Amino acid sequence: FNARGEDSFASDSVTINQKKVVTPESVVTFELKIEPKSLTIYQGDVGSFTLTADKYIDGVFDKTIIATSDANWKSSNSSILSVVRGEVTGLSIGIATVLATYQGRTISGAVKVIEKPADPVCKVTLNPQSVSLGYLAGSTASVQATFENAEPHSVTSNEYCEITLGEEIATNVYKYNIKSLQNGGSSDRSTSVTITYTNLLTNTTQSIQVPVTIAHVPSATISVNPTSINFTSGGGNKTATVTVTNTETYYTTKEDLDWLTLSTSGNVITLTADPNESTSNRSGRVIVSCTGLDNVEHQAWINVTQDGKV
Repeated sequence: FNARGEDSFASDSVTINQKKVVTPESVVTFELKIEPKSLTIYQGDVGSFTLTADKYIDGVFDKTIIATSDANWKSSNSSILSVVRGEVTGLSIGIATVLATYQGRTISGAVKVIEKPADPVCKVTLNPQSVSLGYLAGSTASVQATFENAEPHSVTSNEYCEITLGEEIATNVYKYNIKSLQNGGSSDRSTSVTITYTNLLTNTTQSIQVPVTIAHVPSATISVNPTSINFTSGGGNKTATVTVTNTETYYTTKEDLDWLTLSTSGNVITLTADPNESTSNRSGRVIVSCTGLDNVEHQAWINVTQDGKV
């Protein structure tokens, strides 16, 4: 009824929160949940599980409890992983199970421990690690450089050899050409050229040395055949053969041989003796010389004699 005594009707919904009263005869149960159900971590790293327990009284849901810290945790293989209050540490590579027990109930979670990847590094690897060049100027060789988290920037040559960038022969693999600029010396020469690159991890400029060995110039040799020649008093022509190595030229001189003339053609020396009008014998020698690329002179000689006039 309203204030005037008239009939009045109204309706509304009513929510009643019912709290289950725990009595000595009540049955209390728990339903456990673990998150995540499985976990993958790196060896040496740490991961974690969260344990919750839904509490029921006589089959009626009561509340959800965060039970991570109150549960009893255990690892199925303590050599693979350890676990304390839901926090697991990967000790070695493998698979193990964590067991969480709370209020008489147990639930498990799977853990896989994998090898931890190496931290990214910036480096340049040479193949071969050093280069050898011949003794002649213009001798060439090549080296491959593999760039890891790096990018080629520039090259630096020196007075003995030159380095140039050739081509990218594979992803992040570049070919460099190295050429000697001058002949080798009397002994092997050790030097180096430089490859400069950008460290992509730090955006800085770095470099690597390419060791280079330039071979020494081999010594020249010279020989003649025959090493002695005799003319009769009538004079005439005779020949000798010259053999040289590590050089392309030779030259001749005479010693005490005014009566002898020389001519050369290739590796043959022609000796021409004037007639000997004297009754005495006369002698001298032809000196044959060569100079190698090492600027060292080498000699051979032909002993020449002529009989006196009878």
